[in-house]
Amino acid sequence: MKNLKYLHIGSSPSLSPLESLNKLPRLEWLELENIRACNDLTFITKITGLKGLSIAGDGNSIKYMKAKSLEPITALKNLYWLSLGTFMVEDGSLLPLAKLNKLKYLFISNKYKMEEIAKLAGIRPDVDCDIFEPFLKYDFFSCKKCGKNRMVLLTGKGKPWLCLDCDKNRIKKHIKQFNAIANEYFLKLKERRFTLI
Repeated sequence: MKNLKYLHIGSSPSLSPLESLNKLPRLEWLELENIRACNDLTFITKITGLKGLSIAGDGNSIKYMKAKSLEPITALKNLYWLSLGTFMVEDGSLLPLAKLNKLKYLFISNKYKMEEIAKLAGIRPDVDCDIFEPFLKYDFFSCKKCGKNRMVLLTGKGKPWLCLDCDKNRIKKHIKQFNAIANEYFLKLKERRFTLI
């Protein structure tokens, strides 16, 4: 299937080895879900024509896939769409993604430290990512104190749900911290005091 451009493989935990995908020279879009071999991302480094990539754990049981690092993904110079749902890296760093110059759309879980998310948001303000904000707003449940549907989830691993009214000061403090880190890394990159290489 040398002309194959789009491939989705789901719920195949024991599928291996993934290096076989390197033999698809025209592959542009790849989605892999609930495949244990994705723990080692080195297989991806040879599929350099990819424009879209999705790697996820088991979404049904919310079982996260874990890899050592995101560094292998930096070989995908043409990538503009990346989804890493129910996916984590052991080193906890999102900074390798900043090296993907063509990246425009990023979907990641809120399971990374706030500092890591804020750094990447500062370095890559050109990337559309739903968690490149200090908090995520949801309207589907109400505050236990005031009863209003004003709950937000703070960005960052382990951060709490807070009410925009009842927890105003805590939210302001978090916003200030998030924006300070994002601005710091934006300025460092602008002044070339921080390198992506």
